[in-house]
Amino acid sequence: MADFPLVHVTPAGERTLLDYWGRLDGELSEPARHLLNVLARSLAERGWLAAPQKVLGQLVEGGEDLQTLARAMADLLRYRLVELSPDRKAFRGFLGAISIATTPHRAHLANGVDIFCWGGLDLLGMNAALARPVDAFSRCGHCDSAITFRMEDEAIVDLSPTGLAGFQAEWDGTEPLPAVSARSPLFCGDACLNAWMDAHDEPPGMPISGDLLLLIGTGLANALGEARFALIRG
Repeated sequence: MADFPLVHVTPAGERTLLDYWGRLDGELSEPARHLLNVLARSLAERGWLAAPQKVLGQLVEGGEDLQTLARAMADLLRYRLVELSPDRKAFRGFLGAISIATTPHRAHLANGVDIFCWGGLDLLGMNAALARPVDAFSRCGHCDSAITFRMEDEAIVDLSPTGLAGFQAEWDGTEPLPAVSARSPLFCGDACLNAWMDAHDEPPGMPISGDLLLLIGTGLANALGEARFALIRG
């Protein structure tokens, strides 16, 4: 599979990611949406993705056109909607937030499937992105203590610890999206958020304190999740 140049965008501070997903809703071709939907359903049902060539081969066996599918895959790669391993033989990322490999940030679905994210804050958007209730498990970005919560109907209905905080890193419109997610952790409380900010020289982005996370943090995460879901719904 050939290399394709990634789409770059002009940074707009905290809105860069959200504006980008909204832009894709108007630009993504129907074949690319179809392929993205196939991959999303497979991931939500099994927790993993077959090799890219196998996915395309199975669709061709079902009567779909190989050249159309190849162009759709190229679009998904250019738009950062899927990421492949260096040897191009496996998927390694999906929707700019989901890691196919295991990470400390896990979203457990009712069907028993686990979905892993590159960063803790992305877990807040998985309920909206997958349109399924999520039991989430993460680690504090500073002290590594356990964090758990459940989201239903885009709201947190159970949470431990109760003072959960977070940080949404800014995207410069160029760097790989997994790097942005990795810089967007959850924290067990404001003290760890502030300590992490100090240790990282107050990086570009939006700190979300414990008293704002249930409103501002979940609102931003849900908006990102809804924008992703808009691309994959059938």
